[in-house]
Amino acid sequence: MATDVTTAAVRSDDLATIGDIVLAGRPSGYERLCPCPAAARPTYGLLAEAAERAAAALSGAGELGTGHPVVLRGDGWEVRALVVPSDQVVAVPPGALRIVSGRGHLIASSLDGRLLDIRAAARGRTRVLGSGRRHELLNAGAEPAVAVYARSR
Repeated sequence: MATDVTTAAVRSDDLATIGDIVLAGRPSGYERLCPCPAAARPTYGLLAEAAERAAAALSGAGELGTGHPVVLRGDGWEVRALVVPSDQVVAVPPGALRIVSGRGHLIASSLDGRLLDIRAAARGRTRVLGSGRRHELLNAGAEPAVAVYARSR
């Protein structure tokens, strides 16, 4: 049975942002746009939003050490900081990636190792990385590059 949207409890601010990606898993008041159950994998919209929040938090932070410290965790997802030294390449799992500082290039290769694509990773843009390829981040600058990525766990 369909829900009558005229009687659904919908806040006025939800009406301006209806959509699965825009709401990033938050309830909208419309049954067809309900967030996935907690056991399901998070959407790319949720991962992108988490990466953007972590990047904003890290942009004012001081120098980070190398490694993958956990920045944020949610129900079924996590965000990690990634520090890539100059002229180094680091593997990045499927999810959402955002450059915080430095210069980077995303390298995509097939699962059997064939090179498919190399693109500049612009600061301030979130890139969604699918699971059918291998992804690596190359630091093309003289300074360490700092990025964050959000992924399912």
